[in-house]
Amino acid sequence: MTAHRIDALGSGVAGLVARVEPGQLSRAGLMLTVTALDAAAVATDGVITAVLTDWRANRPIGPTHRLSIGSMRARLDGLAFSAGHAGRTVEYRAEFGRARAVAALEFGIAGRGRDGLRELVCEASAATGSTVLVASVLRDHIER
Repeated sequence: MTAHRIDALGSGVAGLVARVEPGQLSRAGLMLTVTALDAAAVATDGVITAVLTDWRANRPIGPTHRLSIGSMRARLDGLAFSAGHAGRTVEYRAEFGRARAVAALEFGIAGRGRDGLRELVCEASAATGSTVLVASVLRDHIER
């Protein structure tokens, strides 16, 4: 097994992802994404609302929405980079958190199963600043 960036996270999240029931992968990802979006104060209107609604209903996410989400994440990453480069630490952290939350959404709608959930968990951990919170959400979806 090759190393993955999730292995560097605390709170046992890598092990918890491995134990998420196969039928709960999408639901766990959705809950983590909503948590990350909320924690990072991402406005959940427009395309984000549409994508979350489709994901929740197990409807396919269209290419236009996927592109919009990717563009939003790239814009937020750019804002974070600019703020960091200018030494605006508080703004950098806020924009970085929002970018990571939208990246979690990107990974979630990609539908890559457990591998996608690993990536989503990394982004959600960065967005929330808490592996403990992420682990708590994961525990609701593991085999008992």
